[in-house]
Amino acid sequence: MNEVVPNDSKKRFHLGGSYFVVLQRYRGSVFVCIREYHYDEHHIPVLAGKRGINLRIPEWNKLYEHSEQITAAVEKLVDQIDLSKSGITAVKAEQDLVEFIFAAMVDTVIYKWFQIHCEGCQEHYPSQRDHACLNYGSMDSLIGLYFREFHLLVCTDWVVGACQTYLKHTQYHVIVSMVEDLRKQWVNSPQLAADAIENSSLKKTVRDDIETDVVSKWLGDVKFHDHIELSYSL
Repeated sequence: MNEVVPNDSKKRFHLGGSYFVVLQRYRGSVFVCIREYHYDEHHIPVLAGKRGINLRIPEWNKLYEHSEQITAAVEKLVDQIDLSKSGITAVKAEQDLVEFIFAAMVDTVIYKWFQIHCEGCQEHYPSQRDHACLNYGSMDSLIGLYFREFHLLVCTDWVVGACQTYLKHTQYHVIVSMVEDLRKQWVNSPQLAADAIENSSLKKTVRDDIETDVVSKWLGDVKFHDHIELSYSL
């Protein structure tokens, strides 16, 4: 199919360098041609080279159908390459992800608990200052006292499930081991969880996705133990 590249800009799309996407008819069929083209003396692409592929319309539609998944896979692969160039090992990248997801879950549990038990919400206080659910971040000593109970509310299976959304090739027991280590480290240190969120090396898009989608999915049915009783005074 060594046809001249159409001059119609609606049928020719430049990808950079000598590569183009070109729509062509050949023997009664329409093709989406993604390939290299040779230039003439006026630097106009005129003849298709050997490098490239000609897709029939059903094939093009299938490619387009998978475009979002392909884009996500490409971005993940690029992230892995960037990590390797920066000297961050794959294990460190896994630990960072597990740490952030666990921290985000614990943070959400704490916030949700205060919403349920907030006197300001129950009494409909108009001032935000009178709402514990909006001020819990400054109550380090109060949270620290009950932090163990808070992070025990987060089931290990939830953390593993959320992590496997991103770490598809990491074995279950490896993630469990990481979570158990975090529980031991953070047992009375809520600041470590806060630091994991604040200083995470994950890309902002990944952090936002975890906080808005993944965490909410796995914490949809959190049940709070009755024995966790906190007092709050302004």
